[in-house]
Amino acid sequence: MSKGIFYGIGVGPGDPELMTLKAVHLIRECDYLAVPGKVKEETTAYQIAQQVIEGLDEKPCLEIDIPMSKDPVLLAYSYSEGASRIAKILAQGKNVACLTLGDPTIYSTYSHLQKEVRQLGYETVTISGVTSITGVAARLGLSLGSKDEEIHIIPGECDAAQALALPGTKVFIKAASKITELKQALEHFDGDVWMVEKCGFPGEKLYHGVEDLPEEAEYFSIVIAVETPAEEDIEVLRI
Repeated sequence: MSKGIFYGIGVGPGDPELMTLKAVHLIRECDYLAVPGKVKEETTAYQIAQQVIEGLDEKPCLEIDIPMSKDPVLLAYSYSEGASRIAKILAQGKNVACLTLGDPTIYSTYSHLQKEVRQLGYETVTISGVTSITGVAARLGLSLGSKDEEIHIIPGECDAAQALALPGTKVFIKAASKITELKQALEHFDGDVWMVEKCGFPGEKLYHGVEDLPEEAEYFSIVIAVETPAEEDIEVLRI
């Protein structure tokens, strides 16, 4: 019997219409689903896919409980246990689709499960999805970079002041946990600032300017800081 394949499938940032055709096709074709959570209906990625794929609730699903913890031992155990459950299905020749918010290559639970599943001797395939980063930029009508401009993706736990010293555009993901510190650092930033909460979801909110940023933010929040062009660049634009 041939072994099954473990697919990591990005379902986009929130708007179900941003799911790719390939994602929809593979989710339909796979024998099992895997979702990061205790209850599939409460996981964001499942909720997105459910709006596009009829009968998704009838497909067998592995609910992989990964705790919101920084304890490396606890996390390692959770990934290992989850991968073992997935491997048991793959050993039966069944394919498993792991639903991932945004793109599975950017800060996703799937990447940890993928490593464990590979070590157990099974094939994995990653299916790209629209990222929350590009989804937010498109929602705002922003270009994140052009020509030789740098683009920096910064997790919320990083030092905001140090990150803002980097050249080019700064994109702060998972910004909610440190929104107060980020807002304080941005008060000294020479440029323009936007924030989007729950991009593509009901209750989406847009903010423009440091003074407009809230004191508390939803978990799904992204802040984009764009530097003011240098005077010589402005002169070029005027020609």
